[in-house]
Amino acid sequence: MFRLIKSVWKSIKRAVYGDPEVQNVLEKHPRFFGFLRRRLSPDEKFGWHLTLGTIVAIICLYLFFGFIQDLIGQDYIIQSDLRLINLVQIFRTPFFNNLMLLVTYFGKWQIVFVGVAATIVILALLRYWYYAFLLVVSTAGGEFFVWLLKNLIKRPRPPLVNALAPEGSFSLPSGHSFVAFSFYGLLTYFLFNTTKSRFLRVIYIIFGAGIILAIGFSRIYLGAHWPSDVLASYALGLAWLAILITSVEIRERSDDFQPKVPYTKKYLIALIGILLFGAWANYVFFYFQAHSLKTPPAAEEKQTIISEKNIPQDLFVSLPRASEDITGKPMEPINIIIVSSQASIDKAMKDAGWLPTDPFSFNSLWRMVDATIFNKPYAQAPGTPSFWDFQPNEFSYAQATPANTVDERHHIHFWKTPFVLKGDKRVWFATVHFDKGIKSKFKIPLPIHAIDPAIDKEREKVRNDLLKTNEVGSIQEMQIVEPELGSNQAGDQFFTDGKAYVIFLKS
Repeated sequence: MFRLIKSVWKSIKRAVYGDPEVQNVLEKHPRFFGFLRRRLSPDEKFGWHLTLGTIVAIICLYLFFGFIQDLIGQDYIIQSDLRLINLVQIFRTPFFNNLMLLVTYFGKWQIVFVGVAATIVILALLRYWYYAFLLVVSTAGGEFFVWLLKNLIKRPRPPLVNALAPEGSFSLPSGHSFVAFSFYGLLTYFLFNTTKSRFLRVIYIIFGAGIILAIGFSRIYLGAHWPSDVLASYALGLAWLAILITSVEIRERSDDFQPKVPYTKKYLIALIGILLFGAWANYVFFYFQAHSLKTPPAAEEKQTIISEKNIPQDLFVSLPRASEDITGKPMEPINIIIVSSQASIDKAMKDAGWLPTDPFSFNSLWRMVDATIFNKPYAQAPGTPSFWDFQPNEFSYAQATPANTVDERHHIHFWKTPFVLKGDKRVWFATVHFDKGIKSKFKIPLPIHAIDPAIDKEREKVRNDLLKTNEVGSIQEMQIVEPELGSNQAGDQFFTDGKAYVIFLKS
């Protein structure tokens, strides 16, 4: 395929250059096109590599300053930050917590310092002095640059009481995400540039990109950084890496550049490299053991005691009346309010024929994709999370249709509110809709449901199903919003009269 593309490209170039009109334009402006040809030549000292490096650096710096502008203007990317960081915490497990902590330590200055020292020894034996110099400039200069920007921008860290890796410094840019490029990115380039094997080059790129992405994700997962911090740092780090790589490419095309002969045999250098890598890996392991994960103290839950007579007027004084998409745009209004303990809700919903959906995890997502593709039943498949007051839904329930497929079902999302009645009866908000099918794009099924627009019909179904049980104490009806036509985060439209049922369950 690569050879075919290359052959087609050569044919197109010959056809274009052979055109008389093109030749006429080239002859009229020889200096301009000569300059352009030199800038696009892979063999010129200031040729293609300088052009590409400059373009990449400019684009990445533009993106970085775009994030700064979004931060100042509180644009939709920044509005998504807290919702995304809350969503990622759904996937937390003890094993994954420790794995992410290990990954994030690869961006710690102590680990990077030892890695840089070991790499410099290898580069010195190979007599790659410029590479060694560049590595010091990349990491030390990069750390200073990040420190300077942090203290200029002064963005606070995420206000998470359950952050697994709390930090005391400012948040933007992310030093770990930046060093992922300044050390691991540059190291990947060194390996790529000093081998001729295409297979090894692909392995190096995959490994380098993998650790860069993993370090950035770990900072979000552990609650140490906003997602936009990581994305902005990636843009800045890639611009920094492009500048450094461009300097290497220009130097290696200089007239006075001569590759140096290593101080010793390459197999001995390879052996030393393996030993140094082993020593560095051991240092990482013992550092991780000495700085293992400390479980954060349980957050004190905020509660607002209200009386039954203050429902519903006090519920929405300072809280949203509708669910939200990832950017904070209002979606389906709250249409079910249940006053009860979570245990009572669970019993009532199960008695009414609704099953709790599986929590979001990599395993449940894989089962849902498998059920979607092969049309298997999966009654408790997790749905796309909805947000309310920045939080993803606490839990949800589903009821299968006679078709018993993952494509269609009745589905309700629940959120915990801060309101509590006497007797430990919690107020829970919910939205309910009917999932009528799996969305697809380019004929590929996606694990996202399309909803039926008549959401009020599903509200009535929940009420009627619960009334068939012996769990309902009383029901009130209240107007939450004005009748409206809206859309959810998947772009599906809905219409509603804006009412909700307040259901008091027996305890």
